[in-house]
Amino acid sequence: MIIRMLRITPDQKENAAKEAREILKTLESCLNPNKPFNGSQNLSFMDIAIVWVGYYAQMLEKMLDVILLDDDNTPLLNMWFRYVLDLQVIKECLPPFDKLVAHYTDFHKRHMTTR
Repeated sequence: MIIRMLRITPDQKENAAKEAREILKTLESCLNPNKPFNGSQNLSFMDIAIVWVGYYAQMLEKMLDVILLDDDNTPLLNMWFRYVLDLQVIKECLPPFDKLVAHYTDFHKRHMTTR
């Protein structure tokens, strides 16, 4: 999903965002609404493995001016990403958001000029 979104042209943006939202809805269907993490009260390996999707989705939203995560389409997943991304142990391991956006914006522009 993330690589595909980075390779799209402006006219493909809405279709790619729609496909990405469907993928995220599938991911959301695996979450337990009664538990803050994946089925337990502790952060699990799966939580850590998947949280980057939320971080990169936010980056893509900012970069490409699309909506991937919102409270209408994926309320539980959106809440889960906000909750997990707000944990100090997770924050310490993520690259600075602005630098990530700048890096991938540059990558996207370079990729688009070579097409």
